[in-house]
Amino acid sequence: MKLVTTVRTPSRSYPVYSCTDVGQALSGLWKSEWRQAAIIGDQNTALRFGPAVGRVLEDLCPKVKTFSFPPGEDHKTRATKGQLEDELLREGFDRTCCVVAVGGGIALDVGGYVAATYLRGVPHLNVATSLLAQVDASVGGKTGVNTPAGKNLIGAIHQPHGVILHIGALESLPLSEIRNGLAEAVKHGVVADATLFTDLASWAEGGPRALPEELLARCVRVKGDVVARDEEEAGLRRVLNFGHTVAHALEAATDHEMPHGAAVAAGMAVEARIAEEATGFPPEATAGLIQVLDRLGLPTGTDVPLARALPFMGRDKKSREGAIRFALPTDIGAMAEAEGTWAVEVTPEVIGTAWPAST
Repeated sequence: MKLVTTVRTPSRSYPVYSCTDVGQALSGLWKSEWRQAAIIGDQNTALRFGPAVGRVLEDLCPKVKTFSFPPGEDHKTRATKGQLEDELLREGFDRTCCVVAVGGGIALDVGGYVAATYLRGVPHLNVATSLLAQVDASVGGKTGVNTPAGKNLIGAIHQPHGVILHIGALESLPLSEIRNGLAEAVKHGVVADATLFTDLASWAEGGPRALPEELLARCVRVKGDVVARDEEEAGLRRVLNFGHTVAHALEAATDHEMPHGAAVAAGMAVEARIAEEATGFPPEATAGLIQVLDRLGLPTGTDVPLARALPFMGRDKKSREGAIRFALPTDIGAMAEAEGTWAVEVTPEVIGTAWPAST
């Protein structure tokens, strides 16, 4: 078990561990006042990892039960959250419980959101079993669900009490899931760490595969540092949304058939071209980003018509009074501050110019 970082936010500080022995990490994080454990995951992760997690927790508290929901973005909904909460109430879970969210980004988002509102808030731990969750979703406290209007528009910021990056779980992931996480890793380099981006670019010459722990840890530290400086996403934290204004629109426009990592990769390519016009992002930096994405087998374009995606961009959380705003780089490792908003207003005309160039 290795301590990757400690995330220090105004509401809570918590450790992030990487390990192959989840039991050791859980035992170290568990608090004596937690008398009940509610394991929450989708049906795949609950089946694969729930029993082992449950056996550990049975030695730590008197009451342990697993709650699951169908996998996929289609089930990351208010209805799913409500069903889980109703089950917790029926089973008599009280304020001595701790939610243990197990799985990828969807499971952690839903499990964390349940914890944020159940009995007006209970503690939770994140056990991240996908690369995407380990690089991004497990850290920072963002929780939420999708609606027909867009992705992650309903939710809460609820910091976990600890995060476990289950490195051993990556061995069973298909390559498509590995790629999802790699897109977020590349994003971290672009928005905050030029040296990390350079090292990822060199490593990517070997093609898509699980990140070595050293690179994974550096990505997590980037995320943790940004979150510590702006927990509530009032400004700086928006830099982590690079690629995501387009990505969330692509996911919604395709009814979530486009995987998140693929959407983020395509979104970064589009938004890099937007940044060339809006912030002076160097064209050679765009070319370098696209080269890395290509090496990792990630898309750098989309067949989704702009007319279909544009309405979803207008509903993005960064938008103000109908104006579409993007978190945009000025160079690799640096983002546009935009007078402290860290979100640059862009006209549909500029978006349209960048859109065909990405296909």
